[in-house]
Amino acid sequence: MWKRFFLSVAAVAAQWVNPTSRQSDSSLESSDEIYQGKVETGMSFGSPPQPINASLNMDYSFICLSPSIGFKNGSYYDMPDNVTEEATFFPFEDDPVLGQERIEIGGFELEDFSATVDPFGGDPIVGLGLSSLIEVTSPLDSLVNSGYIKSRSFSYGITSGQQDVLFGAIDHGRYQEPLRKFKMFNYLSTGLNGIGPTILLDGMAANNFSISSQTVVTLNGDTIFQPDYYVALLEHFNATFDIKQLFIQTPLISCSYMNSTEYFSIYFSGEEYRIPEKNFISYFTDSQGNVTGCKLSGELARIDQSPSLSFSIFFNDSYMIVDYDTEEIGFAPLASESRSQNIEVISTGVPSATPAQYFNYTTAWEYSQRILGSTVEFIYTSAHPTYPMYTGRRLKESATESFNTASTHTIKQTATTSPSFESISSEKPSSSKANNNDTKPSSSSKGLAEKQTLPGSLTLFFASCIGALMMI
Repeated sequence: MWKRFFLSVAAVAAQWVNPTSRQSDSSLESSDEIYQGKVETGMSFGSPPQPINASLNMDYSFICLSPSIGFKNGSYYDMPDNVTEEATFFPFEDDPVLGQERIEIGGFELEDFSATVDPFGGDPIVGLGLSSLIEVTSPLDSLVNSGYIKSRSFSYGITSGQQDVLFGAIDHGRYQEPLRKFKMFNYLSTGLNGIGPTILLDGMAANNFSISSQTVVTLNGDTIFQPDYYVALLEHFNATFDIKQLFIQTPLISCSYMNSTEYFSIYFSGEEYRIPEKNFISYFTDSQGNVTGCKLSGELARIDQSPSLSFSIFFNDSYMIVDYDTEEIGFAPLASESRSQNIEVISTGVPSATPAQYFNYTTAWEYSQRILGSTVEFIYTSAHPTYPMYTGRRLKESATESFNTASTHTIKQTATTSPSFESISSEKPSSSKANNNDTKPSSSSKGLAEKQTLPGSLTLFFASCIGALMMI
């Protein structure tokens, strides 16, 4: 069990003030504001605060510390025993267990925030999500309450090597056009420890593959998908199962897909993103670390959770901007060459971004709860107009198939796990050819237009999962 403690000090009035007395001289000037933070990775700890090894996580809504904190200079700070052994809550100003130690993120000293100690954890974690609990104050809420930033927002470049975050600001020098923004469904995205960013997925299409099941996906270390996407991808990649080991074996895929030169087209609110097919595949290693095959870059972690695909499949080498207050999320390609910093404070959404084709949407909401593993259901209807999705190789004029993405969803979500998208039903799509060169998906295509019977092993696998759920 994690043993949590809360750090509470007097909050500064929630208004935009000039906190220069706390900041270094490394301020970056934007066109209309002075940004007081620093462009840096992780956070600082101590008295005075020194840089420590830390990571970012959009599924956390608090600071997660470890019993022994490693500084970047090689030294360590060991937590007092009463912090790592007592599961109690206390106000920091009345019982300063950590003495004069302070925490900074992005150059800002945190005040009135929540933290936890994971006795089995590694490097500390900076949570970039929002809290769904009234007693938990997220780092972003703390920064807004202290007047450091105007909105609960952040931006950083998503790369395989580093995550350099700006709180409450965007660096226009970090990306290249186009910069697109999308609407989020944050009230549906309560995750393991907080509320993270979301984006609306309309479907995927590729050579001999299509699926148009509109769904909200959550973004953190992995992207959480509905089972129909996961099953369709397993079938597309000819995944194999060992029937005798359904609950412990990862579906294996031929490593020959690592050499694929084909692309997938992914559609978010009418915007298309092309992704190499090989990005979906990663090596699978056994408990001894030996490579035994390949798999989807993600996992079906538990039978009561939705499948996930690696976040890097879709957004690696992208610049991401999140503004929770306006429920906007923006993406752009990272700049291919070094450019000068151009910092702009975020106050009313993603600056300088072009809205997605179907940025706005209409929804009808219904809330219900039933006894099945403490399940909460959010039932909603969301509709986009029909629009064409590519189904060809794009070597010549693109072949298209029209899909109706109007959908009705049932999202089942437990209080202690990541969102679990268990079921979905959609209107039957209408097909229309865009021109005489259009090609329909082959008989192996996956999607709502043509429901396919899964291979026996796949069907049995997910039937077994459902059966296990019913016994909870």
